[in-house]
Amino acid sequence: MTSVPGHETPAAGPITVINVFEVPAEQVGEFIARWRARAEIMAAAPGFRDTRLHRAVSPQARFQLVNVAHWDSQADLDGAQGSGAFQDRIRALREDPQLRFSAYPA
Repeated sequence: MTSVPGHETPAAGPITVINVFEVPAEQVGEFIARWRARAEIMAAAPGFRDTRLHRAVSPQARFQLVNVAHWDSQADLDGAQGSGAFQDRIRALREDPQLRFSAYPA
């Protein structure tokens, strides 16, 4: 995460993560299925509070999906993202030549 002057991320304490996904409209269903599998891994991690995936109303929207998640701390999020199970799912997603997407976490 990049720090904005006056809006530093606290060293400890709750955080909100917003991740915007650029996915072709015809691949949204497949992406959501895979997102759910990753979300299950994250939901079992210490410090996870909740997550919600929002879908664009229009198939012409550049960003088809937006995920908003809440964690107890940045350290908890980092630990969950560093887990082998999560990394395996991310690697499989990135290496799939049939699924195109870009993620913009903040």
